[in-house]
Amino acid sequence: MIDDALAALEQALRDNPRCDMAAAEMAAQEGRARPHAVFYLGRGPDPQAEEAMRESSEHRKPQAEHYDVAKLEQEIRGMTGPLAMGNPMRAALGLGVGPGTLTASFGCELDPNANFCPVNHVSLDEFLARGCPDPATSGLLPVMHEKIDLIKAHTPAWFMIDSPDMQGPFNLIHMILGDEAFFAPLERPAEFQQAMTLLTDFFLAVHANMLRWIGPEHRGGFWPRIYRIAECSTNMISAELYAQHVLPHDLRIAKTWGKVGIHTCSGAHVFYGTLRQLPNVIATEAGLIPKATAGWTDPDEAQQEIGERPIILNIGQELPLGREEEVLKQDLDRLLANPRILLGNTGMHWKKADEPMIRALHQKLDDYYEARVKC
Repeated sequence: MIDDALAALEQALRDNPRCDMAAAEMAAQEGRARPHAVFYLGRGPDPQAEEAMRESSEHRKPQAEHYDVAKLEQEIRGMTGPLAMGNPMRAALGLGVGPGTLTASFGCELDPNANFCPVNHVSLDEFLARGCPDPATSGLLPVMHEKIDLIKAHTPAWFMIDSPDMQGPFNLIHMILGDEAFFAPLERPAEFQQAMTLLTDFFLAVHANMLRWIGPEHRGGFWPRIYRIAECSTNMISAELYAQHVLPHDLRIAKTWGKVGIHTCSGAHVFYGTLRQLPNVIATEAGLIPKATAGWTDPDEAQQEIGERPIILNIGQELPLGREEEVLKQDLDRLLANPRILLGNTGMHWKKADEPMIRALHQKLDDYYEARVKC
């Protein structure tokens, strides 16, 4: 029964305040010191362990198809999974199927066995010839609408609904066009701008529909989750190309929304370019990612650039071998000094067999923070 699943979820949140992500997000949004650090600490991929999970029916990824009450209950019961590692959870269900969600509206086929990434591309000519898809009925949007209605009908107001991963105009055009997204701005700039305008029209219309479907109370709650542009693919173009071919569309989104959170993939030129050129940035990112395409943004330099502005800094880092605890304590010290920080770090060299050690380290660091925080 859904009521039983909700009661168990509510009890889990009460029993695990160190893992209450919604409370941490609200404190960061308001600039308040929080009693618990509430941070993610994870391991890298472990192909053998992941394959064993895929072969187990209870771990199969849900398909992008009709959504019903049974699936809703199943998802609610699975929401406490992060607690086993001391990691954050939220009483919230997301929509869509990840980064590829909106590309389905443009004729991209999504592969459920590859994290629903597009398996085909559409040419620029075909993209323009098709025009703007319906922002309410195309692709996966009807399934998401159906899911919103079911969640609202069967859960209380404290249960949140997360906006889907809508990415951003350049990320989407890259997924849809493939490599042509990098050549078209140079070879066919007028047509590329037309495509980006069409895509931004669709992006804004879908976002408006999501807010309307979810309702005036918008159960998402955390602004940077609701008003977010992901700029991953911007790390693969120059700052000059971004300013000429992407920034005008990001500016339109930022001005329409009035506030915007940026997912930078830690790229330095993306961090500085968006923070300095977009108005009303409410969240951005930094952190050590050694093999990032365009380098990474140092957290201390990011804080210096932000200064006194009320901007949330999401620090996500790949932990260096042998210095994990040292780096994690540095992050917690930053949080103690600046409550507008959220943390999520990964030991890429850690495997599933390391999970007991990771859990113990998480507890040790929770204690470290709580012994020093002043609320």
